[in-house]
Amino acid sequence: MGCPPTKSGIPGPSGSVSPDGRYLSFIAWDKGDLAIHDLVTGQDRRLTHNEQPLSPTSSFAWWSVISPDRTKVAYAWSNETGTNELRVVRFDASEAPRVLHRGIEVEVMPYSCRRTASGLESSAARRMAQSRSDW
Repeated sequence: MGCPPTKSGIPGPSGSVSPDGRYLSFIAWDKGDLAIHDLVTGQDRRLTHNEQPLSPTSSFAWWSVISPDRTKVAYAWSNETGTNELRVVRFDASEAPRVLHRGIEVEVMPYSCRRTASGLESSAARRMAQSRSDW
């Protein structure tokens, strides 16, 4: 069973909650950007910056997971050619995103979801958080 769809601009199962519970990563679907929502201040901050509105040929983020030390966010990205990428960006967006892996074999679709204390979590994001040493 896949994760329920995320409504435009509303944090949902395409992201994760930070370990301290203050931040939520999500996809801002107006442009397909990766973003962070501060649950204390209510402010949103984009970590990627697509110039154009989302379209069938746009690049866009899929799912994301915040690193345990809250310094980085790993996320899946579909570029303009439709190639999937696994990327990491600093939580403060002080550096350009880094591509860790590119290709069709990049797992970007969550295959299953489970309820956690913080909401829905995808199996792909869970495996990423548990196995990546590139944080």
